[in-house]
Amino acid sequence: ADSRESRGNTRIQLTRLQPQVVRDTFFPEFALKMQAAPVDLTIDVNLDGPGQMRADIGVSISEFSLARENKIVEMRNRELKGRFDLDKNSAAVSLTELVLDYPQMSVAGHLASSVHDAQLRMEIEGRNIDVKTTRQAALALSGENNVIRGIFGVLKGGTVPLITLTAQGQALSDLGDMDTLVIRGQMRDGDIAIPGVQLDLTDTAGDVVISRGILEGENLRARLGNSNAENGKLTVGLVGDEAPFHLEIDVRADLAQLPPILDRLIDNKDFRSELAKIEDLNGNANGKLVLGEDINNVNVTVAASDIHLSARYRGIPHPVAVTGGNFSYTPTGIGIRQLHGSLGKSTFTDLSGGLEWGKKSELEMSSGPCNIYLAEIVPWLASFDALRDE
Repeated sequence: ADSRESRGNTRIQLTRLQPQVVRDTFFPEFALKMQAAPVDLTIDVNLDGPGQMRADIGVSISEFSLARENKIVEMRNRELKGRFDLDKNSAAVSLTELVLDYPQMSVAGHLASSVHDAQLRMEIEGRNIDVKTTRQAALALSGENNVIRGIFGVLKGGTVPLITLTAQGQALSDLGDMDTLVIRGQMRDGDIAIPGVQLDLTDTAGDVVISRGILEGENLRARLGNSNAENGKLTVGLVGDEAPFHLEIDVRADLAQLPPILDRLIDNKDFRSELAKIEDLNGNANGKLVLGEDINNVNVTVAASDIHLSARYRGIPHPVAVTGGNFSYTPTGIGIRQLHGSLGKSTFTDLSGGLEWGKKSELEMSSGPCNIYLAEIVPWLASFDALRDE
């Protein structure tokens, strides 16, 4: 060491340090309690001139637990390293490496302040985060934090290859304020629960941003049962009884799985009654599903095209097949356009029509050229009392 130039280095070693004693002494108001076996701490201090110091910190700890009230989460640590930098103009604390086996993640972070302004700036980067185990730990330790509960009410599982958190404020308590905290991440193989409609997406991938208490997803890809979905956009408010909510996504639908999904999504008694009459449905279609606009009042819009299906419908004695055309459902009614297909041995083209909810129940239809197999159609029509009386 050169005392005249304030240069030098030294190593400080602390053995059998009690983490809980440190917490109780220096951070008595901190909600989380840490329980662990005695910890070995190494601090390498480097002085590089007047007012300049760097300290590299290494912690030897394999297993520890975090507790909040009566909930305890066991943590398994692989690596923990940090650094403290100080000069005439700034001070910074860095978490250079934190690798956990449970919950599985790798984290690095940086907290800095400058003499030029009164702001604290925080940046945290996480990699290869296992959502399921992180969710378990976060929900146990977050107390009544509605934002954390909102995030993990949507995110159920999967992997986050990369996530960044940035925030700034004049005090440490400001860094958790959702007005300043911005979270950006990517998801892979995710499990997502869409709130309010009992809709679960699996194998989800896409980009996520959380800012000002709102979660937004872009470029979403997912599976819904045997159906594939892509080009998705999701907005979910994480706090408040009337939080904003919007989902729109393109779907290549397996129609065999569609009736129970629509039955959960659509709260219309007449539509659900007719839906229950469809049997032996098979086929596929391209479509767009739109849900919104607030979490307690979800409206559903469905637009389907390139429909190919076969089914039976109670009340019609012959099988129905569709080989092309469009279908739409909105909160105000349903419509079909340019359907091509068959009813038993009869065929139809360009079948179009619609029905509006809340109005007189009359279904208006138009069609292009049809081939009617009278041996099937006449006996069926004759079975209706109104037609037979005519």
